[in-house]
Amino acid sequence: MSNYLIKLKKLGVNFTLLATSISLVACGGGGSEGYFNNEGSGSSPGNNSGGNESTPDSSQVAESLNINLRDSSGESLIQAIDNSNVQITVQVLNADKGGISNKNVRLSINDSENLGITSKSSLVTTAENGIAVFEVNIPRLNTQSGKVQITATLDGTTIKQIYTLNIAKTSTVQSNYNLNVQQGVVLNIPKGSVTINAQVTDQNGGVKTGQNVILALPKEMQEKFSISSGSSLTTDNKGNASFTITSNSDLSAEEIQNFIGTSQSLEF
Repeated sequence: MSNYLIKLKKLGVNFTLLATSISLVACGGGGSEGYFNNEGSGSSPGNNSGGNESTPDSSQVAESLNINLRDSSGESLIQAIDNSNVQITVQVLNADKGGISNKNVRLSINDSENLGITSKSSLVTTAENGIAVFEVNIPRLNTQSGKVQITATLDGTTIKQIYTLNIAKTSTVQSNYNLNVQQGVVLNIPKGSVTINAQVTDQNGGVKTGQNVILALPKEMQEKFSISSGSSLTTDNKGNASFTITSNSDLSAEEIQNFIGTSQSLEF
């Protein structure tokens, strides 16, 4: 995320960045049976499953796909910018959320806005970590923003995941508003969730509605926690955007122990 913001700054985009921290504590009751909302952001794992493959080894049976957006160097992105190359990574997962190698993944792009988005390949085989990487080219936009719908399908099956790729024009300038983020937030794990409020105001303290606020989790929390409210929200009539973070249900006992008693930095 930081590399992405640095790139935007070099391109002349004005933005407001505010960091806050979240404390992770134990909530009692062991195990890793915490609540996990699969309907958060566009990159959340799909619920399409099975019946498409048959093998004695259940670890090789695909159950779902997980899509993520990265820049050309592999850093995670929230949204893409025009006149750039990005990576769409698709991970094939078994029932235990483990990656499956040597699976063919097919990618299709529904470019209803005729932006000219193209993929270098339409069919890629997953590597040892179960991830297939598609290189996508985004040309310069004639509008301030755009989006395309991307569909990843496990070849020969009905298992698929749909992802909306949001694109911003590099020359778009954002107003210099204040971003006020709730402090002292505590998330209980493994079964907890927490809501963090961010408010946008102008220089005079007036609330600003209809503003887009983006929350990025640090690398340590990615794929282990989810933003069940969605990572990009629009402020309401009080200038507020409320993000809900939950811990994934498949956190191991070791991961839980490593997180307990720590603080992680969030970026808005």
